[in-house]
Amino acid sequence: MNTVTTAGQRSGPNGGQHKADGIALLSNYDGRWLGDIEFRPLMSELNRRNAVVFVHPTLAFEGRTVPGLRFQILEAPFDTTRTIVSLLVNGVLSSCPDIRFIFAHGGGAIPYLAGRVAALSDGSGDMPRDQIYQQLRRLYFDTALVMNEPALAALRTFSPQSRILLGTDSPFLSAEAEIGAWRNVGLDPTVRGLIERDNAAALLRRRN
Repeated sequence: MNTVTTAGQRSGPNGGQHKADGIALLSNYDGRWLGDIEFRPLMSELNRRNAVVFVHPTLAFEGRTVPGLRFQILEAPFDTTRTIVSLLVNGVLSSCPDIRFIFAHGGGAIPYLAGRVAALSDGSGDMPRDQIYQQLRRLYFDTALVMNEPALAALRTFSPQSRILLGTDSPFLSAEAEIGAWRNVGLDPTVRGLIERDNAAALLRRRN
């Protein structure tokens, strides 16, 4: 990420400012997803700083996958989904509302499974259904590996247009090939402009 001063920064421990757009985290560390209690001090500090936090799935996946299939094909989006649900059910999304999370790959299976998560909530605890949707729809998602009509349709139905950001999976995939696929997706020019630039400019508080 480029090193620029962003609005809402706080002074660092040494009295200076950390002049960065945000930070990147992995979806799990040693099998602990980001909603784990071990990460609460980190999340509290990121919330205090109104941080932009980009989350990418880690290659250190646990469990098995379909034989003959590279494990990241299935496990990457599912690990992203697990860490989002972990942040939700452990109260991080509600207690740290000033963290601006961006999740890679369209948020994994969240656009498809959010209704299932909400439906299985009995509404008697701290997370009624409408609150589940509200918290999940505040998240940002990038378009890496979801540059096709069915995936984008699900993402755009679930997420506000202002929360979708253009992203590629380079260097794992050719950026040129992904951008080529992106240009072939039939989107309204206004929506395309939001996703390609305007949403990111607003998130990072760029004026030009």
